[in-house]
Amino acid sequence: MVEQIQVAINDLQQVAEDAKSQFGALTTEQLNRKPSEKEWSVAQCFDHLIVTHSLYFPLFERFAAGDTKMSFWEKASPFSGFFGRFLIKGLDPKNLEKMKTTGKASPSSSEIGGDIIERFCSHQ
Repeated sequence: MVEQIQVAINDLQQVAEDAKSQFGALTTEQLNRKPSEKEWSVAQCFDHLIVTHSLYFPLFERFAAGDTKMSFWEKASPFSGFFGRFLIKGLDPKNLEKMKTTGKASPSSSEIGGDIIERFCSHQ
């Protein structure tokens, strides 16, 4: 288990380094430029990742505290397998179809500060 945690930590550090090297030099204007009205800017994409990942923190805290008992719905839900496969398929890099996100995971609609890349890296 400790080895798996270290692998995850290394992967997250690599993601942060990649984000910084690819997007760290962009100006606030460049980060907030949207390809079209219905598409997200680079800053909105990073904001979405921060918000979405934060939704998992309570679960991580449960695991860290040793509270890994699954709730009734986590055990018995007939939809978890379906939605799990749907999400995995939707997030596959080969999938070019757009997906809607939940309201909780939507990025800010206003201009996002130029520190979004640094915040994303710290978040990792």
